[in-house]
Amino acid sequence: MAKSQNVTSAIDTSTEKAPQQQPMTARANAITPWNFVVYLPLLIPIALFFVSLSNPPTIDWTSGMGFVVLRGMLERGSFNIFMYPDHADFPRDFLYLWTHPADFPRHFLYLWTPGQYMVPGALIWLGSNYGLALSLTTLIATLTGVIGWAQVARGFAVTPFVLIAFVSGLVSFRYATFAFRNYHGGEILLFAVAPWALYVLQRAVEKPPLICFAISLLSAALLFFAKLTGLLCFGANVLAISLLYVAREARLSSSIIAMWAASLTGALLYLLFWPARDLGVGSARWLDIWFPVAGTAFAGFSGLDLLKSLLMHSSEMIAFDPYVAADKSNYVLGPVGLLFIILIWFRIRGTRYRAMAILLLSIAAIYTAALIVIYYFTHTLFFEERHLRYSGIIVFLLFLVAIDQSGRSLAKSCALLVVGAFAAYGLMSFTRNTLEPGEGNDYDRFITSVMTSLMAGGHHEVVDRYAPDCAVCLPPHQ
Repeated sequence: MAKSQNVTSAIDTSTEKAPQQQPMTARANAITPWNFVVYLPLLIPIALFFVSLSNPPTIDWTSGMGFVVLRGMLERGSFNIFMYPDHADFPRDFLYLWTHPADFPRHFLYLWTPGQYMVPGALIWLGSNYGLALSLTTLIATLTGVIGWAQVARGFAVTPFVLIAFVSGLVSFRYATFAFRNYHGGEILLFAVAPWALYVLQRAVEKPPLICFAISLLSAALLFFAKLTGLLCFGANVLAISLLYVAREARLSSSIIAMWAASLTGALLYLLFWPARDLGVGSARWLDIWFPVAGTAFAGFSGLDLLKSLLMHSSEMIAFDPYVAADKSNYVLGPVGLLFIILIWFRIRGTRYRAMAILLLSIAAIYTAALIVIYYFTHTLFFEERHLRYSGIIVFLLFLVAIDQSGRSLAKSCALLVVGAFAAYGLMSFTRNTLEPGEGNDYDRFITSVMTSLMAGGHHEVVDRYAPDCAVCLPPHQ
């Protein structure tokens, strides 16, 4: 019982230092000599950046829509407005569009937030070309996100083994390397902002109410600016941090009330200034439940991406639909992933990191539950691993902590093999995509092809004739 009390106090930010807390403090101080070694893996994204300068990344179709908006803004258009030429005379009107934007119908682009195109757009506005702007945005976001997650881990005083393995995975797993081959602005920006939002919100509850309110509102704004699902990250953080604080202190502090007030203010501002999107009607399948669970368990490793890649290659030798097989596999991976998370909890619950596990697993659980509700009742998100990356990275960190606390050299060696295997997959995937010939980084032609497809009703045949290499980046015909 005494052990449980000692662990619970580990995340107590009060200035009182109990004797039982000294081992945790000593552990944190012991990390200091490893500072330089911990950040050596950051050389990997820097190297990928220099490679991408000679072979710039392609643009995901969702970000491509944003760059169409950016083109309009740079040509005297309004903020976040998508302008449509006339279907009847598209070739003439498309050329006329950029010089006379006021003559065309306008629609506010509410499906995605503006961060994905505004961050590289600032560099383009300053005179950079598209390729350099995308590569530099990806590098800055990757370094910012990795350092942010390292700070989150340091806040719990993890061991050097955990910290080095954690950072090494974050810079080399496929979601990190693929960002230098295909720009998906919302994902990389959320990767940069999310850990810092978690880091500051943890400490905001101990600040005066006005400061807590400002930190919370700013966190919500930055997460929204990065990506719409950033608001889910914010909600999960606020709920977990505030509820655990109230449970620990047995009182409702003025800072907690300020944090809730900031959350409510952010929600009202979102509803007032950002048009609602059509959520559609969900299919209400078991897949809607098991996929988010599987994603939370394995997205931090790029596990589902690796499975999909294996299925794609296998389908070339054996005739089957790899996409259907990937969906069906979640009926197995979901329960396995849930068991994986439960085992992590049982491994950590009796250690000094119990409080860390309670907080982070609560955040992951709330975030996963929110995604389950979205998948189950709406039809607004695809079954893609990237939507569960935030909770997946949390589970990845806890996995390393659980292995480290086992105290067995064999377990640590196996963990390093797992991290190394997924890192090899990420780096090999980057190398293969870099060596493949393609013209997807012809950005002017890509933006034109997006407009061409939209004006033609989404028919890929038009784009295949105009820019064959960009057709795969466009949405399916509705």
